[in-house]
Amino acid sequence: MTPGELEVFAKEVGETDPVVCVGGRTQWDVGGPPASGAREVSAPTGIVTYEPAEMTVRVRAGTTVLFPRGMVHMLHNTGGEEMKVVCFFAPATNLENYKMYEGVDFPD
Repeated sequence: MTPGELEVFAKEVGETDPVVCVGGRTQWDVGGPPASGAREVSAPTGIVTYEPAEMTVRVRAGTTVLFPRGMVHMLHNTGGEEMKVVCFFAPATNLENYKMYEGVDFPD
């Protein structure tokens, strides 16, 4: 996030009044409705860098990444923060039908 983007986000959040974080709204009703008049903010989205020759893409926290059906795909966290990933399977399936490759070595 650039300093300019951070300033815009800080203005969206503000210093007072209620704020509600918005994602995909899939669980919007859990915990009750947000406070009346709450300002909505969301994680930054978008592609930061894309290097086809290296088969790498760097995205911001709120970005949705889709993979072609039936293709092997890998996610590798190169940052210092914990990476959080949510998987939705289409058509619906479960983890028993999904191959996990632990201990894969990624090139530096």
